[in-house]
Amino acid sequence: MVEEEKTYPSFFQACGLLLCWFFLITAWGFFLSLLFRTTIVDEHSTSAYILQWFFPHLVLSSGIIWFGLQRAGETGSGVWKSPPIPSFLYPFLLLFLIGQSLFLIEFSVLIQHLFPLPDLWMEVFRDLFRGHWFLVFLLVAVIVPIVEEFIFRGIILRGFLKRYTPFLAVVLSSVLFALMHMNIVQMVTGFLAGLVLGWLYYKTYSLKLVIVAHALHNTLSLISGGYTEFPALEVMSYKLMFSGLIVALATFFYLSRYWKKLFQKKEGEFIE
Repeated sequence: MVEEEKTYPSFFQACGLLLCWFFLITAWGFFLSLLFRTTIVDEHSTSAYILQWFFPHLVLSSGIIWFGLQRAGETGSGVWKSPPIPSFLYPFLLLFLIGQSLFLIEFSVLIQHLFPLPDLWMEVFRDLFRGHWFLVFLLVAVIVPIVEEFIFRGIILRGFLKRYTPFLAVVLSSVLFALMHMNIVQMVTGFLAGLVLGWLYYKTYSLKLVIVAHALHNTLSLISGGYTEFPALEVMSYKLMFSGLIVALATFFYLSRYWKKLFQKKEGEFIE
């Protein structure tokens, strides 16, 4: 067990940070519901869409990131800094990311068939996808990965790795990442994705890499319609799911073999 240091956050402090984030977004949603009842803003307009989806992620989430970094005694540039990844690993990383994303997307379809989402959640997703395709892509494939990776890997997991063993740190951050999604389909796949992203971050301490990984997964999900009621949700390919799993596992073992040699470090100690 790594000797515990007084670093931020602990598990309960991370829970508190996420609860503050949830409270801010909920309060903003309540304010918007009152605003939309007036004639000031048409709730079906582009302006309303931006207020509803972009403001919380760009402004409120930025405040949470700033607070978390301040409490951790970190800076954005410090968290962003990472050791270089050897270029010969890029093709294997890409194959790994595509493989695990295909598996998780198809697996989420299976879970959706077994445990259909409540109408309330389907309405949330329909509302999310009612915007112009460019705004949806910008939000889901660019802004969300940056915000979530800064919070869950750049602040929470980074702090956990200083307090707990790497295994426990990755698992605990994955549990929080899963719970944040608040529906059974995304909680299950979110936990698995959290393990992947946490493992990547632990091995490389590269926030850029996990942002790219998250963005790639969300982009493939958009293309496949994995988060919506598009036809893709009605058809699951077992062949695609297991092919993705095989590719991900094969490249995982390859990467693990080389990372063991390239990134030798004591548990819980950061690469400078």
